[in-house]
Parts: sequence; structure tokens; C-alpha cells
Amino acid sequence: MRLDRGKRTFAANLEMDQFEERHPYIVNTAKMDGKQINNSDILLLNDRQQLHIESATEEDAGRYSCVAENKPGRVEKDLIVAVLKPPLMEDYQRSFEVPENDTHTLICPINDPSVGIQWSKNGVPITTSNNLQLSTSGHKLHIMRGQVTDGGRYTCRAWNEAGEATSSMDVIILGVWIYAGDAKLLYAVPTSAFAVVT
Repeated sequence: MRLDRGKRTFAANLEMDQFEERHPYIVNTAKMDGKQINNSDILLLNDRQQLHIESATEEDAGRYSCVAENKPGRVEKDLIVAVLKPPLMEDYQRSFEVPENDTHTLICPINDPSVGIQWSKNGVPITTSNNLQLSTSGHKLHIMRGQVTDGGRYTCRAWNEAGEATSSMDVIILGVWIYAGDAKLLYAVPTSAFAVVT
């Protein structure tokens, strides 16, 4: 069973047919990885037949056992619980200047191959094209022979069942710096255009 970091309740399904009705059963103390449960966020409910985890954390992951026993015998059931964390983005450079016609790779700053990833540019989802190519895992976006129109804000979104996270980076494609006489060019322009500022 996989839990996100929230409230979850699970119950062990026990086969009680072997117990005769005249021998009522009791549920013994649940255990985690062979140890007695000692956590105020873990509650035993419904005559100890349900175990409730409040605000699950990584420490709550592991093997839980539920033991039911009476005079004729006992039965035990195990359940593996994995706590699923929301994606967490790492620190990453937020702005890039790329010379026109150069190739540049953007990396989604998350170290978790299990999450889903989607890229967008200026809020529009990206699909593979001649100049924008995604790696197989989706963690990398390659800008091939960048043109000025490829500049903008790129965002990668990572998600799983527990939540999502985003990271944005600005890409500026630099054109050619042009000087005309004594005039000073103050703006980078693509090779197909001219802009002179005096």
C-alpha cells in the first residue's frame, strides 16, 4: 500500500473460518517491522482491527502485522506500507543566455525517475519538434539551433500521486550585436533584423 502524506486508514483482511463461533477471537497488538507500535499518530480502531495513520511520514513506512487469536489458534496478516512523497525541486539556474544557432539543454531539477514530467513554454505544453526535443525520461529539453523565437519562460512540472512541483527558467536567445558608425547598439537582435539606438 502506498500512502501520501495525509490521513489514511487501512484494515487487515483476516480469514477467520478456522475459528469456531463459540471461541470469540481477539486482535493482538499490531506490530511494525517486528516492533511494538509507539507513535501517537498511529491509532488502533474498531476493536484493534483497523490501524489509522494520521499525517503519514517516511518513518511510518514498513511492514505492519495484525495478529488475531483465540483458544483454537491464531492467524497473522502482513501489509507493506510505502509513504509516497510529493516531488521536490532542487536549486537550479533560473536564467540562460544562449547564442543564436547554438544548442542548449534545460534540465528539470528533480532527482526522482518515478515522477511524471511535462514541459511548457510561456504556459503552452511542449511537444517534440525539429528545434525542441525531449529526452526519453522527459527530464531534459533540448533546444536545437536556438532561434530568437525560442526565447521565453520554460517550466517543467513534476507530479506523482502525492502532489506536484514546478520549476521555471527564462531563456534568452542572443542575436548579433550591431554597431553603425558612432551609434551604440543597446539591444541584441536576430541576424535577420537590425536595430540601432543612438
